[in-house]
Amino acid sequence: MTLKLPALDRFDKILISLGKKRGVYYNSEILKKFPYSIVMAKKEPFITALLRPKNKPLPKGMVNLYKFQWKDDEDFEKRE
Repeated sequence: MTLKLPALDRFDKILISLGKKRGVYYNSEILKKFPYSIVMAKKEPFITALLRPKNKPLPKGMVNLYKFQWKDDEDFEKRE
């Protein structure tokens, strides 16, 4: 399985500066049918992530987008 993550954009930089989480989700049913597939994760809407309190966990089935590290991301250590 290969999970492709969406690129960070200006809205993600706003959420990072505010200390908010942004969830991504993918269709796990595809992985059951096709275990050797490439799956594109989708971001949750910006406004949903912005209005969620900082300490509230992400909904079930979502993963925090900002816990992944991109190869060309210099600011990753600042988010830890």
